Amino acid sequence: MSSNKEKLLPGYDRRWFTRIPYRGKVFVKTPDGNQVEAEVRNLSLRGILVTTEDIIPVGRSVDVIFPSKESERLLDIAISGRVVWSDEKGFGIEFERADIQNFLKVKNIIITKLPADITNHEILRYFSRDAK
Repeated sequence: MSSNKEKLLPGYDRRWFTRIPYRGKVFVKTPDGNQVEAEVRNLSLRGILVTTEDIIPVGRSVDVIFPSKESERLLDIAISGRVVWSDEKGFGIEFERADIQNFLKVKNIIITKLPADITNHEILRYFSRDAK
């Protein structure tokens, strides 16, 4: 899975939360106002894998914006994070800050693909990890 060109933020553990397959468009916005369109490949409570031709350096803070999807009855989702790894195909973003409404919207996407007991366990893990 790792390639020679992959860059990884030191200390990043990418296996902390279950990822679900998810396909859709997001916009990744950097603090300097740059915004790139990317395709989502998978999603967890703690992060997202996107593919794009654009490069955003490892360690860079970003905002991830999910456009509205009528089929999921969601309003826009916006979550702050940082790029924790990248390679020639895309990059991984770890979510760092989400208000409760945006967190619950992501949880509602994930719960459609995972059993409720696993999702509930991961929610507890999410908040326990943040408390440390």
